[in-house]
Amino acid sequence: MRERTFMATISDYDEKIEKKKDEIVRLEARRKALLRKERERERKWKTAFQNTIGEIVVQAVGCGWQELDLELFQAWLEEAIDGSQPPVVLSGSAPEDAKKRCDAFRRKPPARRRTDMEDGASNPQ
Repeated sequence: MRERTFMATISDYDEKIEKKKDEIVRLEARRKALLRKERERERKWKTAFQNTIGEIVVQAVGCGWQELDLELFQAWLEEAIDGSQPPVVLSGSAPEDAKKRCDAFRRKPPARRRTDMEDGASNPQ
């Protein structure tokens, strides 16, 4: 005797479709949360990187941060660069790479940082 196979109905498919739609909504919510988290992480990294750049500039110029005229400094920097990309730029660097370089730089003692800058040494790890 043959066993009768179950034949799916339209309501069975409708139920499956609704479950998949619910799963899609949950996945989209998780995706949005992850995107927010990544943007926040990158914003924090960028802030840390820019703060480090500011510290380097103030140290290299040899003045207190309150003494630096930002407009004059920007004009001087633009003139020094003269429209060409300076050799300190690493094209195609990912945020994670920049964060690693920033962390490595900040771990160095201030005296070692100063020596590296004076010698023109670079460590593009």
